[in-house]
Amino acid sequence: MPAVDEELARAFLAGFRGTQTGADTAALGRALEEALGRACARWPGVSIDGAALARHLGARAAPGDDPVAALAALETDELALALACLGGDVRAIAELERGYLGALAAVVAQVDREPAFVDEVVQSVRAQVLVGDGDGGKIASYAGSGPLAGWLRVVALRAAMALRKSAEREQPVEDEVLEAVQGHLAAPERDLLKGRYAADLRAAFAEALAGLEPKERNLLRYYYVEQLGVEELGKLYGVHFSTVSRWLGAARTGIVTRTRTALAARLGPAAPAAESLLDLAQSIELSLGGLLGGTRL
Repeated sequence: MPAVDEELARAFLAGFRGTQTGADTAALGRALEEALGRACARWPGVSIDGAALARHLGARAAPGDDPVAALAALETDELALALACLGGDVRAIAELERGYLGALAAVVAQVDREPAFVDEVVQSVRAQVLVGDGDGGKIASYAGSGPLAGWLRVVALRAAMALRKSAEREQPVEDEVLEAVQGHLAAPERDLLKGRYAADLRAAFAEALAGLEPKERNLLRYYYVEQLGVEELGKLYGVHFSTVSRWLGAARTGIVTRTRTALAARLGPAAPAAESLLDLAQSIELSLGGLLGGTRL
């Protein structure tokens, strides 16, 4: 058996949970080399390390007496793509976006056709799959026992149903915002907000949130609520982290500006304490983490 076949077989068996005694390593090595060749042909330009792929396949093969049969039951091409995405390969992520994630909008629309809802779920799934909780993303759990497209459909449907249930339980965004603002203010300012101008600030901030583009809403949620860093967001959106920083700055500024504008329109320049309330809008920028934590953007 050529050395490359031996290396691939050893790598596969290192993670295989089935019986290894008496395994036909020569046949296993040949099968792995063929799987590697198919994956490289299907995903040209994607960096695929043979030994790493063999280990990945071995860890996901079903336990049994025949590792060759266990290998044959796997979607090896798509497991190769998933592994490359886990490694941050830009071309692999582009293939996943083009061939798989782009089809999820139609899946989510089965739950709710509202465009903002569809966009929110699709972007959330994209973040779950590629970033996760800093562990490389949910795609690491793709076992390859069925097509990747089917696995992603299940992930998307679950996310859509979870968001629908969450939305049904949420209290109005204005109440959440008011509570969060009050928690970050000194006592005199808090008393002011609990008085005659509470409804004005609540409505102004709600108006500012409603004016956000879907991309801005998702970006702010990822950063403040899901606590993804700018480098992780850069990977998610396929841009440099400095670009993400500029996007975040623009979104924050937009919220504050729209809140101040809405307050000025509601109160008028001569209204008592109007300037104080307009100054409070600036505190929103400093407290976005708390403000957005309980809201559905």
